[in-house]
Amino acid sequence: MSRKYGYSTGEVIQKFSENTYNGLLAANTEQTLTVPDIAGESPGCSSSQLIVIITALNAPIWVSLNATVAVPTTTISAIAGEGVTVNSPLIKIVSAGDVLHFIGSTANTQFGVKFYVGYPK
Repeated sequence: MSRKYGYSTGEVIQKFSENTYNGLLAANTEQTLTVPDIAGESPGCSSSQLIVIITALNAPIWVSLNATVAVPTTTISAIAGEGVTVNSPLIKIVSAGDVLHFIGSTANTQFGVKFYVGYPK
């Protein structure tokens, strides 16, 4: 294995995000976060391709991209969004300027959001 930059090519090294947000949700109350433009942090990368990692810390949450999100009801229905359970982060590609919508059914639900520059131009 090659040791370019002091680590082997089979290792994955992830730096701390300089674009980290934490939130506290009231029960059934939506909050939003606009995706920042962080392309300047990695020259040669596109601002339109960011990686977001969303983590639910103490209770499940639901997240949608550019659409209002609601807590699922007791019936099966289509929703705009995806569930994020505790200890199972949601990892997606988003664009600068997109709006993430968050909601939870439990009061004082804590969650974290981290952004990383995505793909090269």
